[in-house]
Amino acid sequence: MKKISIITISDGNSKFLRRTFNSIDSQNYKNFKNIVVSKKIEKNILINYKNKKRFFIVRKKSSIYEAMNLGARHAFKDFVIYLNSGDIFYNSNSLELISRYLNYNSCLMFVTALKNGNDLFIPKNKTFFKNNFLSHSSFIRPPVTRKNNILFNEKNLITADGNWMSANVNKFNIRKYYKPLIVFYLGGISNLPTKKTIIIKAKIGCLVFFKEVVKYFLLTIVGIKFFYRIIYFRKYLKVKYYECNKIFK
Repeated sequence: MKKISIITISDGNSKFLRRTFNSIDSQNYKNFKNIVVSKKIEKNILINYKNKKRFFIVRKKSSIYEAMNLGARHAFKDFVIYLNSGDIFYNSNSLELISRYLNYNSCLMFVTALKNGNDLFIPKNKTFFKNNFLSHSSFIRPPVTRKNNILFNEKNLITADGNWMSANVNKFNIRKYYKPLIVFYLGGISNLPTKKTIIIKAKIGCLVFFKEVVKYFLLTIVGIKFFYRIIYFRKYLKVKYYECNKIFK
């Protein structure tokens, strides 16, 4: 059985960690380890969730990409997937699904379902198979040596995820499978426009700055629920959880 390292990055939110840990611990495929890098860990989390497959690294002042790199350095010999705090596997067979397709010579990517309240957003088939469509939450990197371990650019706050995936794809190639793997909970800083993200994108270029400003005012006008429905309308299907099996036959 090929070993999978699940790297979980957290700011210490116990509610989100419980949700993610319960999902990981319910997996039928057991040849995995869970590396948790967090700014803080509450005692009750350690008591209830620390085990032989999971170890914790506390870094109070670590940025998200520093934390992701720290996890990658501890997992270079394994297949790697990032399942950040608050997100979950699609079901208890998700790691088993990954294991069927693991290949030492290629990266893998499955479908990430984006969740907001009762809405699930699933990338359309034609969107998913575009060459430039990559989603780090359902992206699996094969084992590497310590020397050849590709890390995130910690200074790049906007495209570090995409650059990391592209670098791995250029090195290993990629195989995509239109099967659900991860449920990603929307509403975090990475997918909501804020005054901070506007300032950051202003430093990149006029076009991305303009798009972020438009999204910020759209969010202000229509609210989170309809904001996501609008921005995902063209490239995603809006479904209910029970409808997913019909899509992924």
